[in-house]
Amino acid sequence: SAENKFKWNIPTVQRELKGIGPGDFAAVFARTECGKTCFSISVCAAPGGFASQEARVHYLCNEEDIRRTRGRAVSAYSGMDENEALQYDGVAEAKFSEIHENLQFREINGWDVDRLDLFLTNNPCDVVVLDQIDKLEIGGQHEGLHRKLGALYQAVRQLAKRHSCAIICVTQASI
Repeated sequence: SAENKFKWNIPTVQRELKGIGPGDFAAVFARTECGKTCFSISVCAAPGGFASQEARVHYLCNEEDIRRTRGRAVSAYSGMDENEALQYDGVAEAKFSEIHENLQFREINGWDVDRLDLFLTNNPCDVVVLDQIDKLEIGGQHEGLHRKLGALYQAVRQLAKRHSCAIICVTQASI
């Protein structure tokens, strides 16, 4: 059911997944330099994305520079590439201001699951993007990286349920 869910602004994704909403957990796996961040920014910031649908979105960065990621969001929403944005000074930012309040960026280098839980408690939202989840720390002893990642995914999925938000995780498909 698409009831109480935000629509994906990519028709093929929307057709298959029927939207994303409270308690949903999604993972985007791809190899290095395949466009994971571009995909995430597109579904959040491009026209028709979650921010345009008035979802409160937290985009949590712990790999790429946050200014670069935010710049991609400005470009996605305005339809202007970096050169056009420089040429037409202020136009892209003015356009982005239409969704700025709905799309907040935060750097989370060094965070663990408990700190993410506290952040979500203090900053309720509808959609969270964790770019990249595999850099988020989790306590405990784990026999092998695959077990640690499994525990991390389970913990973050529980956060989506507890905080009644959708969490979209981005991660490397191979390490």
